[in-house]
Amino acid sequence: MNQTLFLGPPGTGKTTRLLSEVDALFKQGYSAREIAFVSFTKKAANEAKDRALEKFPHLVAKDFEYWSTLHSLCFKRLHLGKQDVMQRENWLEIADMTGSPMRGYYNVDDGFLAAGTEEGDRFLFHYGLAHARGMSPAQHYASLSNEETWNFEEKKFLYFCATMEKYKRSTGLVDFNDMLEHAVSTGPVPGIKVAFIDEAQDLSLRQWEVARSMFSNVERLMIAGDDDQSIFEWSGADVQTFLKLGGDAIVLDRSFRLPRKIFDFANRIVSRIGNRISKDWRPDDREGSVRSIRSLKELGDQIVQDDGKTWLILARNRYLLNEQVEFLRGAGVPYAEKGKSAIDTKDLRAIQAYEAARRNRPINLSDAQAFYNLLLGGKQIKRGFKQLPESLPEVLEWDTLVNAGGLLVDKKAPWFDVLRIPHERKSYYRAIRRHGYSTTGTPKVNCSTIHSVKGGEADNVVLLDAMARRTYKEFTELNADAEHRVQYVGATRARENLFILQTNEPSYYPHSFR
Repeated sequence: MNQTLFLGPPGTGKTTRLLSEVDALFKQGYSAREIAFVSFTKKAANEAKDRALEKFPHLVAKDFEYWSTLHSLCFKRLHLGKQDVMQRENWLEIADMTGSPMRGYYNVDDGFLAAGTEEGDRFLFHYGLAHARGMSPAQHYASLSNEETWNFEEKKFLYFCATMEKYKRSTGLVDFNDMLEHAVSTGPVPGIKVAFIDEAQDLSLRQWEVARSMFSNVERLMIAGDDDQSIFEWSGADVQTFLKLGGDAIVLDRSFRLPRKIFDFANRIVSRIGNRISKDWRPDDREGSVRSIRSLKELGDQIVQDDGKTWLILARNRYLLNEQVEFLRGAGVPYAEKGKSAIDTKDLRAIQAYEAARRNRPINLSDAQAFYNLLLGGKQIKRGFKQLPESLPEVLEWDTLVNAGGLLVDKKAPWFDVLRIPHERKSYYRAIRRHGYSTTGTPKVNCSTIHSVKGGEADNVVLLDAMARRTYKEFTELNADAEHRVQYVGATRARENLFILQTNEPSYYPHSFR
């Protein structure tokens, strides 16, 4: 087997390079069905497939049968259906059986545990982590530090795991961990001659076993990633396997994202990592900027200028974003959290429809229903009219709603005195309007944890230096390299300007500004 390792530092066009390799394979006579392209996340796998469809318009989606996440490939290899896989209701049954409540669940698209803070969520997370590391639950628990086990008992954890295993045996259902474990024995994927493994730095030990089994007979194996951007060790990523990979190594040596000053700043962070693959690469020709700030207020109107520039506000831990979100809401700045707008589209539609109607502008029936949904039946609408009659005309005016739609609202009353929207959201929407910002379109400001934004980028990035006390303890006492990688990923999301927000938190990452 011919193995090649592509090392792609931030912004060096890794996907573009891999697709050029695919193009070269086509010219050599390989067909799309002889090529597999797997990635750690569904987002990355879909991006590669979409770009391939755009680059090779003579092909269709079904030609890229083996372009997916690794666990999706396992799902296909095992000939599973949705009915064979543990669903949320099954996890909740186990929670009832064990007396350990849970709110989270495994996301089969990306193979990780969705957010949940209950005892059962912690047990399920560590159960999956044990599998990812190739350990039994007991071995995994014994390997944890006191800091990691302070909030759950070994006896209850092992009981939870044993109950879950018994449940799966009795129902015949499998979970994400089982898919990987069972897929190892299926052997090589028939007909695949060349395989690409993208985001390889994030694969767990068990996923490496699956990849090696499925692609053991290929003629060529292309592995792509960047050990410096491996930030999922906490959830099972095995960066040590990536660091030990053999074969030819090709470094993508030009970043099209990072200007010189941000490049230099980020490299000072990454130089602190003790165990890494050295890479010779260079920034873009632009200058860029890096500066420290004490609060978002220092950025003034810059953060919402109508200049088309995008912003990322990044924190190591989710709760640290609360103060920044509070500032944005008070300033009436449209923003998103993890890509989801803070402006509720249902609220916005209802407000716009209500204001249009009371200003004697015609609206359609569905828009009228949007604001009727936020009125109080029997007080603001006559009883029986909560759902507007289908017999009403498609285009409506205020008088029609009063006479035939049961509307009892004073036409002079503005939306914020009428619509049943929580006070906090009302205040935010009014602040947006008061400052003259647009409520439509995609917000230019996105608040996120560093882990959630991996792969993303923005013109301007605000990176908080603070971290939770537990994170700080892990950083200073257990695994400093892991935290250096996280901070490196955060800093390298910036295309033009990087702002290090120096907080007053006692637990913080020591950027050079302090």
